[in-house]
Amino acid sequence: MHVFGQENKPETTPEPGVKPKTSPSSRILTQDPSPAGPLTKFAHKNSAALPPGKTRLGKPPRVHDDPEMSESRTASETISPQDALRKYKTLAVIGASKTPEKEAYKVPLYLKQHGYKIIPINPTADKILDEKAYPTLADLPAELAKQIDLVNIFRPSEELPQVAQQVIEMRKKYGRPFVFWAQLGIENEEAKRMLNQNKIPYVMNSCTRVVHRMIS
Repeated sequence: MHVFGQENKPETTPEPGVKPKTSPSSRILTQDPSPAGPLTKFAHKNSAALPPGKTRLGKPPRVHDDPEMSESRTASETISPQDALRKYKTLAVIGASKTPEKEAYKVPLYLKQHGYKIIPINPTADKILDEKAYPTLADLPAELAKQIDLVNIFRPSEELPQVAQQVIEMRKKYGRPFVFWAQLGIENEEAKRMLNQNKIPYVMNSCTRVVHRMIS
């Protein structure tokens, strides 16, 4: 058979008593070219047991069971998330939930258990995580507002410009917060523009719990 790009060579019959040479291509199913293990041999061995015309598919790569671990590789930020959590310890959590099954409850609880001060912002609750809740950032007492390092947001992406405006006004009044942080899956270009114009660092589409586990 003629192979494109190669010259046809006449077949030769080996001399009696001489072991025929094996070309590299004839060994392709018996060699293990990868240091990861005998994948080729495994596929060759098992495919022989299948009916004609059937091919055994290899095992698909394992996907991490924890959806939140897909985080931060696609995060949008103007400050290092790791540095922000190392440095800033008092968080106002906008959208903190009183429902234990929700991430907006679980994440602030985790942070509180790891030494962070949590100030819940939720107009429908009086207390969350045994902490007094406030309807908005503007409702924080001045002395408490002056302690806020970072605002952590659990609200839909389309609400971020509104939240950004609250943060901008608070920053002008108190010199804080230092960081605007929208949780995993929450991101808005208009909010980014507003924060950049007012020189407020931000992190978006990133989970504070995941980042804290990375630096712990």
